[in-house]
Amino acid sequence: MALGRALAAHGQVGDAIRTTHEAVELISATDMIELRADALLAHAEVLRLSDNLAESRAAAERAFELYERKGHVVGTRAATDLLAH
Repeated sequence: MALGRALAAHGQVGDAIRTTHEAVELISATDMIELRADALLAHAEVLRLSDNLAESRAAAERAFELYERKGHVVGTRAATDLLAH
């Protein structure tokens, strides 16, 4: 997830999208709710940078739901902030 964000920061958005998408796919099979939400939020951030706003919003909403289910206040706030922009 950090790699995806770093790639995006260096203008390699296509690679960043692939990297964060792979992270979401790998982690989705686990029961680690916070890690799944973190991966979704990273993917949403990268998608937003690529102007893919609909997919970014969908990923951020899923992250929000997972954070909320877990009671993760900081994560819920981060997802809310991304959804607000």
